[in-house]
Amino acid sequence: MHNDSLGFLVGKQMTAVSFVLDYINFQFEDAFLTALSLPYVQAGDTKLINGTAGYRDMLCERISHKVSSASDTKSQEIRVSFDDGSVIAIPLWLEEYRGAEAAILQIGPEIKCVWRPE
Repeated sequence: MHNDSLGFLVGKQMTAVSFVLDYINFQFEDAFLTALSLPYVQAGDTKLINGTAGYRDMLCERISHKVSSASDTKSQEIRVSFDDGSVIAIPLWLEEYRGAEAAILQIGPEIKCVWRPE
C-alpha cells in the first residue's frame, strides 16, 4: 500500500511522543501517527530499536524537529525523515504486526490512512 497522506507531515514540527502500553503516538502539530508496530529510530550512524538503551530518549530528541520527508516504501516501512537527517521508521512487514494494524495516520479528527497486512 502506498499512501500520499504522509506528505501532509512535510514541514510539520514533531510536537510530542507518547508511549502508551505497547504502541507509540507521534504528534506533528495537528496530525498524529500511531505506531502499533514499534519503530526504529536512526540519527547519524546510531540506529536503535525498542528495548535498547537510549531508544526512548532518541525518539523524544526528535521533538521540535521538522519533517523533511515522509512516505511508505513499497509496503516495507513508513519513513519519517527530519531536518537534522534523523529518521523514524515503522516496519510494515507482516512479521512485525502486533495486531490488525501496523500504523494509523490521523489528521485533525479524521483518520486518513490505516496500514494493514495485505
